[in-house]
Amino acid sequence: MDRESNAKHSVLELMLLDASAEPMDLPLSLLEDITNGFSHDQQIGSGGFAVLYKGILGKVTIAVKKLSKTFDNHEKQFHEEVSCLMKAKHKNIVRFLGYCSDTRGKMVAFEGKLVMADVRQRLLCFEYLPRGSLDKYIAGSSYVLQWKESYQIIKEICEGLHYLHVERRIVHLDLKPTNILLDCNMVPKIADFGLSRRFCEKQSQILTAEVKGTLGYMAPEFVNNGQITFKSDIYSLGIIITEILTRQRGYRDVEDVLDIWRNRLQESQREIHLEQVRVCTEIAKECSDYNPANRPAIQDIINRLDETESVGGSIETRGSTLSVAQEEKDPSEQHQWTPKVPGEASDEDCRMEVGTILMKRYEIGRLIAQGDLAKVYYAQNLTSEQDVAIKMIDKDKVSSVELMVRIKREMTLMNLLGHPNVLKLVEVMASKSKLYFVLEYPKGGDLSTKIVTGGLHEDAARKYFRQLISAVEYCHSQGVYHRNLNLENILLDENGNLKISDFGLSVLPGSREDGLFHYPCGTPAYVAPEVLSWRGYAGAKVDIWSCGVILFVLVAGYLPFQGTDATDLFNKISLGKYECPSWISVKLKDILCKILDLDPSTRASVSSIKASAWYRNHIEVKACKGEATTSETTECSMLSKGKTKCSNSVGNQAPSSFTHSNAVGVISLSVKFYLSNLSEKKYGLWENKFTARLPAETLFARINELAEQLKLKVKKKENGILKLVASEEGMGRLELDAEVFELAPSFLLVEIKITNGDKEYELQMKVKDAVRLIFKDMVWAWQDDSHSQQPQFTLFR
Repeated sequence: MDRESNAKHSVLELMLLDASAEPMDLPLSLLEDITNGFSHDQQIGSGGFAVLYKGILGKVTIAVKKLSKTFDNHEKQFHEEVSCLMKAKHKNIVRFLGYCSDTRGKMVAFEGKLVMADVRQRLLCFEYLPRGSLDKYIAGSSYVLQWKESYQIIKEICEGLHYLHVERRIVHLDLKPTNILLDCNMVPKIADFGLSRRFCEKQSQILTAEVKGTLGYMAPEFVNNGQITFKSDIYSLGIIITEILTRQRGYRDVEDVLDIWRNRLQESQREIHLEQVRVCTEIAKECSDYNPANRPAIQDIINRLDETESVGGSIETRGSTLSVAQEEKDPSEQHQWTPKVPGEASDEDCRMEVGTILMKRYEIGRLIAQGDLAKVYYAQNLTSEQDVAIKMIDKDKVSSVELMVRIKREMTLMNLLGHPNVLKLVEVMASKSKLYFVLEYPKGGDLSTKIVTGGLHEDAARKYFRQLISAVEYCHSQGVYHRNLNLENILLDENGNLKISDFGLSVLPGSREDGLFHYPCGTPAYVAPEVLSWRGYAGAKVDIWSCGVILFVLVAGYLPFQGTDATDLFNKISLGKYECPSWISVKLKDILCKILDLDPSTRASVSSIKASAWYRNHIEVKACKGEATTSETTECSMLSKGKTKCSNSVGNQAPSSFTHSNAVGVISLSVKFYLSNLSEKKYGLWENKFTARLPAETLFARINELAEQLKLKVKKKENGILKLVASEEGMGRLELDAEVFELAPSFLLVEIKITNGDKEYELQMKVKDAVRLIFKDMVWAWQDDSHSQQPQFTLFR
């Protein structure tokens, strides 16, 4: 290390002891020395534009960010980032220590000659934060943030953003959990200013054609129009707050979030903390508004958080006082999810080894697959000798309420569906520490194994595609939208028959007035363009698009949309850029063109696909020869009353009575689960469902109380539905329908919906509040309309 490097080495060590010291330029030789020549062993992270190294400076560690792209078009971005970092000094902004802008001449071969080329090295140095980024604590981590930690992280992110917006007029433009780092005391610090923009004193917006960032956190007006304002960061903040509160992205009803936290808070402090949860949820919802004009300013957000701290007692926190009565419980004492399931084993930890007998019913075989949350084993039923796959989930790894909801939803939907081309859920079992899904065992692997040597002949692809369309049509007829169809989620049995699996992202119809879903999820290469547009999408249409991608891969042997990175891939999907291989038929090209239509309103439907020449060709030939097989001709048809009939399906069997229901039935009736398959779906302006354990007479008395509170009159309709209509002094033209289903003696499902009246949000909230007030002490579980806005798990992480 040269003399200059030695001097800077000493200065850098002193900087770490002096918080007021200014960042400085650092020689490349110093950074090479403290990172051991940018050794792979010192690497602690990497991204599309940089690699992060750990630098050892005596007894202190710093972070060294080495930019991997240093062309002319990245030079301006480097200068802008350094400029922003030099001005940003705040306890909730990662501390910037210095930079290196090194350019050296090097002889290189170019067009057969040796020429002198500039070799650029661009590096940034920061304080080292040992706890890593926020995403590790809100996305599948076994560590669950307690409320005091969650609130303080939210508050301090807001304070850091306030400093950037108000004092430095900087728009971060890439705010997300991976760019929020945590120190050893869990203090959040905003990092990575590579995309940031600085506004002049009177500047309020920037319009740009260069849209960069992370989909899922980028504001809609930025994605669609290139508009940058301070409200762009506010949108990202709303998504982050929602993730901290619920461990997932997407709008959630306030009551849902309160339910998530209610059982995790000690009773003595519950009401005070629940008020903070409510305020944070409302802030997140307002921040995530599609219209930037409706989003609050950062100062307004901080003021509202401050107001929640002015009520009740206090506990000590980092430099502030929170309104709580005492410390929270130890994490180990928090409420744990322990579903009560028939046949629950008493052993604390059922060890899954080859030859193990599980629940005296299944002999365990080899491990088939393993993921972060579950392991899948081959097994055999001891009585019937049926081959099954057992998915074992460790309850300790699903302490997150949102993961519980996802698992419950998958169980409920798989139990609802019965079709030869949908993977069958045999049963669910549980021990004190494990949950077991027993599934039919598809011996043929997944569909991707069929194209390892290239695309299939069109006849073979047609067979699989017809089974896929048959299964998708059936699911849609039951109101279930998969939203994650891909080759890996389509399995094959020993006869080569297709089985759709993995309903973890599946949903029932949307509850918004437009009937659409509004947040992205799925596997990137298979998602429809409207999923990326943030303007809402229909579940059926995105499933059809995914079917088109699958068909293309089956015949071509490769994906239609491919990119160098996620941004490039999404651009190609949004533009509909793909090329069909020369060897496929004109009829197949025609149906692919209609399925992979960018406009969902003109995209092919299931019925038009089944009527297409390519789809019908194989069927007609088989029919003429009299060789049609049952497995290839399974189709769904709609009965006159809207119910679905499917050949070889168990879906038409009458539901078991409540007293004889299996494990899935019991779990499905637990908190926050849809029972909508018990009644024909009718869409009103707003609706609410709940289950209750009480005599019907008591319930009807409460319905009369609801009518009195809303100044309505109760009338009984001929079909048994109670009609609540406006009296003269009541609420205008408001009308409600109340319908009651008896699931078992004194166990009722109640559905209340607005069927006529003002569509204003305030009116709907007034009705909703009245319903919750009147029935809150008798509800077994709310089956709320918010559950159709499902979590967004796999895309854009």
